[in-house]
Amino acid sequence: MEIEGWYKDPYGRHENRWFSNGRATNLVSDAGKTSHDEPPTEPFDGELIEADEVPIAHETHRIGDEHRPQEPTLPVSMYGLDEPSRD
Repeated sequence: MEIEGWYKDPYGRHENRWFSNGRATNLVSDAGKTSHDEPPTEPFDGELIEADEVPIAHETHRIGDEHRPQEPTLPVSMYGLDEPSRD
């Protein structure tokens, strides 16, 4: 079975690194936040240790309208609807 999942970064650059199909990927995590950093070109040949904590994906990475920032709205006064009448 190929290694898949979060493991302590064997290269010591980050807390954790995602492995896919037995290979280190550029997906890393520190203090629960994910980022990207290419692994070194030399393969790691030691024992991998599973990560203690799995990072939580940021809501900004989720797909769906409910996670998009809302479009800014203009104040009603820009349309003159709340301006006092000048009669």
